[in-house]
Amino acid sequence: MFKCTTNLTETDHHVVLGLNLAGSLLSVLGSTLTIVFFFMSMNRSSSVDAHKSPTYQRKSTSNNNNNNPNSSRRNTIRWYVHRCIVCLSFADLITSVTVAVSVLLLVASSNMEYSKNTCVVIRMILQTSFVSTFFWTGIIAVYLVQEVYGIRVRRFQFIFCNIISWGIPLLFTLYLLFKHDYVKTAQGWCTVKNPAHFEFWYLPLTALFAWNLVAYIAIIIKFRSVFINIIGASGRTQQLQTKMYKRLSLYVLTFLLCWVWDMIDAILVQFFPTCGYVPFIEYMQVFFTPSQGFFNFLVYTITNGIVYKATAPSVKKSTVVVDDEQKYLLYDRVIQSDI
Repeated sequence: MFKCTTNLTETDHHVVLGLNLAGSLLSVLGSTLTIVFFFMSMNRSSSVDAHKSPTYQRKSTSNNNNNNPNSSRRNTIRWYVHRCIVCLSFADLITSVTVAVSVLLLVASSNMEYSKNTCVVIRMILQTSFVSTFFWTGIIAVYLVQEVYGIRVRRFQFIFCNIISWGIPLLFTLYLLFKHDYVKTAQGWCTVKNPAHFEFWYLPLTALFAWNLVAYIAIIIKFRSVFINIIGASGRTQQLQTKMYKRLSLYVLTFLLCWVWDMIDAILVQFFPTCGYVPFIEYMQVFFTPSQGFFNFLVYTITNGIVYKATAPSVKKSTVVVDDEQKYLLYDRVIQSDI
């Protein structure tokens, strides 16, 4: 299963194309549903806040908590996080549609390959959109760290994030074109020559994965300290911690599942240049990498209840009185939060 081969057989090549197409179509579905449900959820947010969410009041304060700065900050960050997820899904959608079209063009051609210009254009789109997804996952982690640690969202931050997440990948792509670093492989598709492939693909991928890991560890540390200091050790505390750990782990594991195969392939090329291909690794890579949009749909939309929030009927507004507002903020973030 892990045997090296210098070239893929015709059967292997057909399997690769089939898995590539299947993964990209799953991603088209997942990305589209994510965008649709998040827009539905955001459009209903005002009515949900008014009719569905309970009003929390402190015993020692006025019944009106609309001026609560913590609640306002939390809702503002959540608003930005939702839009970052939509941008991530849009980048996933561009990627998956491009992969699907490239496979179909390859299959439709008489000699199972397309022209160099077509090949380069497809690779440029994939280079831009894939690297953009790396940046958007990192930016989502930034906003979540800001929410948990109470760091203020700066004015024009979201605009700046768009410039970074779309602009930097586009500059990478144009620079590679200027340097003539796009090359056609024996399988018919295009890639980027080394060392440019490492510098403009694997380096940002590794750096942003490392940032996501650090960010989610920092969030876990913060939650753990607050749980112990404010809520106290109890069975309910353990339940909340477990729920939070699982949710954060899913974000990192999804990133890892989609990109670990590409990293393994890069390591094989770097340290075992005579190996060529390992069919099993190739199968995993061509399926999981383009299916990122589908797994992001499962993590960001399904597990966070966005489908329910977007489609559930409104319920009567209720009032809950709590002794400690900070307890409410913690419970709200872990149980009721969208992210």
